Amino acid sequence: TKMASGREKLEDLNMTQDELQRFEKAFKSEEFRKLFAEYAEEISDPENRKRYEEEIAAMERERGTDVTFINPEPHYVIKTALDGEKKCFINICANQHVGKPTSQPSMQGEGPNRRMGQTWSVPHSLTPGREDLDKDKQRCMVYDVVSHQETLDMADRNKRFKQMVHDIAFSGLERQFSIKLD
Repeated sequence: TKMASGREKLEDLNMTQDELQRFEKAFKSEEFRKLFAEYAEEISDPENRKRYEEEIAAMERERGTDVTFINPEPHYVIKTALDGEKKCFINICANQHVGKPTSQPSMQGEGPNRRMGQTWSVPHSLTPGREDLDKDKQRCMVYDVVSHQETLDMADRNKRFKQMVHDIAFSGLERQFSIKLD
């Protein structure tokens, strides 16, 4: 697997030489580093995050848009690989704002094998991949797949339903983000 160097990652940001020099100069300043650390700490605080979300939602309401933040609650993790090379984790998560699963009776199969079955609708939300470090401090990709808690409860009780949830997660991520999961 080829790892991107620090220089390649900077090039991916598509910054001008002037912008790079300004960043370099800023990080040499102790005052800037202190303010940047305070900012990073501030946005990591769950109370601040909640306040920011409330402020953003209020501003969006003023514009006539209804915003609901979906903060995933971890349930379990699937370990896989991305494009046959990079370690990848899929966090299966829950949130009450995602729709509940529903089913309808349907006929399945052909001819003498035709029988009654169920057609399921399983609402879910996907997050773009993000780079992280695994327990061995190796780079990996992480994706979140968020469903209603009822979906995950049903998956815990029924092996076939759980496999369907996994299939939905894999196919959804592959389609949405143009990736290949193993």
